[in-house]
Amino acid sequence: LNEDVCVVGEKCVLVPYLREHVARYHEWMQDPELLELTCSERLTLDEEYGNQIAWQQDPRKCSFIILHLHPTRDSLAVLPTAYHQSRAASTAAGLPRTAAMAGDVNLFVLSDHDDEQEGDESDRVEVEIEVMIAEPSSRRKGLAREALLSMMSFFVSRGGHNVSAFIAKILESNTASINMFSSLGFVPYRKIPAFNEIHLRFALGEQRNQHILQQHLASCESISLQEFRDSFVADWLDVSTK
Repeated sequence: LNEDVCVVGEKCVLVPYLREHVARYHEWMQDPELLELTCSERLTLDEEYGNQIAWQQDPRKCSFIILHLHPTRDSLAVLPTAYHQSRAASTAAGLPRTAAMAGDVNLFVLSDHDDEQEGDESDRVEVEIEVMIAEPSSRRKGLAREALLSMMSFFVSRGGHNVSAFIAKILESNTASINMFSSLGFVPYRKIPAFNEIHLRFALGEQRNQHILQQHLASCESISLQEFRDSFVADWLDVSTK
């Protein structure tokens, strides 16, 4: 669905999760706090490479890496954790597309056994969605909010699996994330005490929610991966390797 598509917004660019991103992603997932907040298990680097391939090939899953845009929106931001590398780099393979990595946004279609399906149309499905801003310098800047809207708008506009709702599963202790999802129109509908989780739903049947996604879709742009590399990556190299 997204193997050759990038979604350009005001604050971030969503790019397909590629092999070149795995090493940096693996570094993020060594952080105990991120592992807890994302309910993830620590994996080896080889396992992360395997996961990247599995997600890329699974038609029921969609994963984007979030790249932080420079405030001028015409180039990629150079994040502090990658700055020492970028200063020394010339045209090192892969560096321009990893130095601006801020996090990821993922979704996967829920089967009847994964979650309860509601509604009269049995062919409509619910989709679980999650977002992570791993880089501290990219937090509290609206990237997670924009990335979620871009992902949902992109998936619905591509006719993704006849979606009836998006579902977010969040730790009850993660109040910042719960508040952010709620501000987008996600409504709590279930608690899972065994996992300390709260589940929220963004119903596409509601006119307000349809308007939110349509409005956001008009503010972002889908381009090919090659177009992205020809424009934003070239700009990034121009400003960050001097």
